[in-house]
Amino acid sequence: MKRWLSKWGAWASGMVACLVTCATVEEALAGNIEPPGAREWGRKTAHAQGLAAGGMKALASPPPPFGLASAPPIPTGTRLSEAFARPAVTLLPAVSSFHVAPLFAAVAPSDEDPSSDAAMLPAEATPSAEATPPEGQDPDAAVDESPPAEDTPGFLDHFELRHSNTLELRYDHFETPILGLKPKQNLGSVWLFSNETLICNFEVCNGSSLIFRPRLTWQFEPNVDPDFYFHELYLSVSAIPRVVVAVGSQVQGWGPGIFYSPTNRIFPETLFTTAQREPIRRRMVAVNVELLPEMTLFVMGARADDSDWGAEEPLRSYFASSRLEYQSQGEFPFTLGAVAGGGERFQPHGGLYFEILLSDAWTVGTEFSTSKGYSRKRDLNFGPPGLFLHEDAWGYDGLINVRYGLSSGGEIGAEVGVNEFALSGSAQEQLPTLYPLLLAGTSAGIGIHPFLDKRYALVHGRFPDLPPGKRVTLSTSLMYTNPSDSLIAAGELSFSYDSFKGFVSLALNFGPESSVQRFPFERFVRVGLSFTH
Repeated sequence: MKRWLSKWGAWASGMVACLVTCATVEEALAGNIEPPGAREWGRKTAHAQGLAAGGMKALASPPPPFGLASAPPIPTGTRLSEAFARPAVTLLPAVSSFHVAPLFAAVAPSDEDPSSDAAMLPAEATPSAEATPPEGQDPDAAVDESPPAEDTPGFLDHFELRHSNTLELRYDHFETPILGLKPKQNLGSVWLFSNETLICNFEVCNGSSLIFRPRLTWQFEPNVDPDFYFHELYLSVSAIPRVVVAVGSQVQGWGPGIFYSPTNRIFPETLFTTAQREPIRRRMVAVNVELLPEMTLFVMGARADDSDWGAEEPLRSYFASSRLEYQSQGEFPFTLGAVAGGGERFQPHGGLYFEILLSDAWTVGTEFSTSKGYSRKRDLNFGPPGLFLHEDAWGYDGLINVRYGLSSGGEIGAEVGVNEFALSGSAQEQLPTLYPLLLAGTSAGIGIHPFLDKRYALVHGRFPDLPPGKRVTLSTSLMYTNPSDSLIAAGELSFSYDSFKGFVSLALNFGPESSVQRFPFERFVRVGLSFTH
């Protein structure tokens, strides 16, 4: 323990120096300061896509560990709570589908008073324009002609389609300690990500939209049949002022957490945690009500599992939650939220989150929740009693972080967290056999905490627009967990040219064999090339 305390002190000092140094280097490269929105680089989504029942299907096409940033252009960069409130605007990159004609025609300089009424009128409305016939025409022969009638908009003109598509080729190498899998594997795959939003502009449905995100994947090494599915598919209706109702398979997220969100138990993991992995969508009905310009009420009822509607009871999991959020726009803008929820497999819980902007670049946030145990009515197929700490006692989990937004749109951040719902000591010793059950339980929505250790500290950075030509992006992260005594280093380097991007991702785990952070991968390397249209 003394050895690790000594290492921890040296590591913490190094991280503080790293934060200051990285900020200085980035500002030197960029040369200017950007508004606060620069810090919001792809922060909120939730849990790892592909954790199918049985736990093994997720490993057939493995996601990289946390901290990498080459996610496909699934619209990120804003909180999902904001995206849900304005799905037609924030869910996809803005697309201009209209043209605004100039109001005033250009007129030649004249001796008239520029402030006169005639000078302020559009050219076609001035008295001289109305009285003077076209050049070469007899004034007596001038005939009033009505302007041509405008075309009546057709049915399809009342709909707008916004879309984004990415084709990605990946080649992965990973090493895993999970029993039943090869210790070392190589996987090659092709992915097609499509993100579509169909917006209705009829008066009766103005602002309502249909969001669908189909996915097509083919693993060619080793060969697996192509798979097609919808990552998200839901209808968002805003027919009533200040009320948005979304029905279908979707993802929702909130809170300032970097590694995960303690108050969001149905979508606990953030985009930072899942990296290129996409979160498991949940079927739900969600209602967002703007009570005041600064206050929003969010209520949802969902199936927390990914099973079929007719699945047997052990695989079904219902969940409901409500969230009240207040946003202040004063000298120091802040967001304060309160959350309460529970479900068939989740204990009733409550929590708070808070984030404040201290300057144009610095942000501080905190988030925590509490409950009497974490999961309830857990089926024995997903682990015996005593698998987790505080299963029948009050416990809490929480975090605090600080972020520095870079002028280039990147970010440097640090976070510490604690979790009283971690794996028990006996369960950690059985992880090589238990981990597939944990994966399957996560997909089934049985209430498994996303962080299996008790404490963590991490630093991360994302540095876009690096030379040459502002085409290079570097993402790095370093995380220490305790009591596993594990250190995880991850990074990604990408190069973009027009619509193409090439990237290399790497993650390494340094720790004893009993470390929970060795799962699912001890070593991970990904090389990829993507094209976005």
